[in-house]
Amino acid sequence: MAKIWGCYTHLNHIEKQQLLNFPPSASMGDIDSGQKKLHSLIRPDKYDNNKMREAIANWVMGTEQPFSVVDDDLYLHMMKTATPFFEKVCRNTIKGDCFTIYEHEKKKLKALLKTVSKISLTTDCWKSTHQKIEYMVITRHFIDQNWRLQKRVLSFVHVPPPRTGLDMADAIYKCLKEWEIEDKIFTISVDNAAYNDKALKRLKEIFSRCRKLVCGGRLFHVRCCAHILNLLVKDGLATIDSVIGEVREAIKYLNNSEARLQRFSDYAHQLKIQDRKLVLDVPTRWNSTYDMLFVALKFKDMKEKFDKYWGECHLVMSIASVLDPRFKMKLVEFSFPAIYTDADKQIEELKKALYMMYEEYMELHDISVREAASPRSGSGGSVVSEKTPLASGWEAFGEFIKNADLEKPEKSELDTYLEEGVYRDQGKKRMDSFKALEWWNVHKEKYRVLSKMAMDVLAIPISTVTSESTFSVGGRVIDAY
Repeated sequence: MAKIWGCYTHLNHIEKQQLLNFPPSASMGDIDSGQKKLHSLIRPDKYDNNKMREAIANWVMGTEQPFSVVDDDLYLHMMKTATPFFEKVCRNTIKGDCFTIYEHEKKKLKALLKTVSKISLTTDCWKSTHQKIEYMVITRHFIDQNWRLQKRVLSFVHVPPPRTGLDMADAIYKCLKEWEIEDKIFTISVDNAAYNDKALKRLKEIFSRCRKLVCGGRLFHVRCCAHILNLLVKDGLATIDSVIGEVREAIKYLNNSEARLQRFSDYAHQLKIQDRKLVLDVPTRWNSTYDMLFVALKFKDMKEKFDKYWGECHLVMSIASVLDPRFKMKLVEFSFPAIYTDADKQIEELKKALYMMYEEYMELHDISVREAASPRSGSGGSVVSEKTPLASGWEAFGEFIKNADLEKPEKSELDTYLEEGVYRDQGKKRMDSFKALEWWNVHKEKYRVLSKMAMDVLAIPISTVTSESTFSVGGRVIDAY
C-alpha cells in the first residue's frame, strides 16, 4: 500500500511540474500547451485593462520603478504568462497614469484637509543627486477626527540658490495657497539655519495680518530639537577634536590591511578582550563618533548659548507633556529644577502661556456655540409650523441646553484637568503602551475645549526628522527615481 501511495504522489508531482514549464528561451512569446489550458479557463470579459494599468502605475510608484520597466522583455513575458489578454503599454502611458493617480489622491487629500482646523508643518531641504539641485520638502501633520496622527508630504519645491529667507517664505506660502490651507497653519518646525529664522519671521508677519496666531505667535516657530541636540554635542566634541582625529586615523590604518586587523584581533584575545569589529565614524554624525569611541562623552553646561534655540521648542514640549495625562504638571515640576536655575520663574511662564492658549480656545468655542444657538431665519421670513406638545418640549429642552453651554462654569476645564491626579496603570509595560490620543478620544466629551487644544498641540512635530526620514537611507538624498 505504501508503494502504491508513493507512486501516486510521485506521478501527481510530475503532472504539476508539467504545468509550470517555462516556454523555450528562443521564443519567450510562445505559450506551451499546459499554459494554453490554464489560459482557456480565464474569461476575457473578466479582464479589465484599465484596472491593470492603474495597478501597474501604483506598483511603479510604490516600488520606485523607472517608467522604462514596462518595456522590459522579462516584465512583458511575466504579464503575458499571467494573462494572455494583457495589452502592452509604453512608458509615456504609465507616466501619464501615475500623474492621473497623483491628481486623484491630491483631490482626496484636499477634501480631507478641509475638515481640519489646525495643521502643523515641517520643512527641510533635500539634494537630488541625479539632477544636482536641491528641493525643499513640506510635510503637514494633524490629528484626524478618529484621533489618529496623520502626516503627508505636500510638495517638493525647488528654491534656486542663493536661498534667502524671503525666497523660502514665498515658496512655503505658495505651496499653502495651492493646497488652500494658508489659514489653518498652527506651527512650522524647522532646523536652525539662519534663512529659516528669516523665513519664519516673514511668514509670521503674513499670517498675523489675516488672523490671530495662537498664544500670540509664541508657538508658531518650532526649532528642531534634534538639531539643537546635534549642535550641543558637536560643541562638546570640538573640545576633544584632536583625540577623535587620532582614533579615527588609527582605525583607518588598521582597516587598510587584513594582516593588521588579524594581529589586532589576536592581541585582543590574548588580553581576554571580547573581539569586536572596529567602527569608523561618519564625521558629520556625532552618534557614530560616540560608537567609535566606546565611551560616554560628558559635556559642560551650554544652556546660555542655546537658549535662543531652545525657547520655542521647550515651550511646545512642556505644553505637550502637560497635556499627557500621565504627567500633567508633575513632570514639569520634577524636571525644571534640574534644568533651570530659575525653575520657579520658568514654571510660571509655562502656566501663563498654557492658560493664555486655553482662553483663546475657549473664545473660539464660545463663538461656535453662540452661532449654533442663534435662530436662523429662512429667505421667506419666519414660518410657524404646527408642532406636537412632545416636539415642542424637546425643542425647548434643546434651547435650554444651548443656553446652558453659553454659561461659563465656575471652574475651567484646564483647572479641573490639572487638579485631577495623573493617569496611573499597573506595570511599566502597560504605561509604555499608553496612547495619549486614545485617552483624549475617550474624554473628549468631558473636556470639550481642552480636547481640541490637545488635538492641535499633540500633532506638532518637535523636529524635522519626519521630513528627513521620508527618503533617508543614510544621507538626505533623492535617488534617480
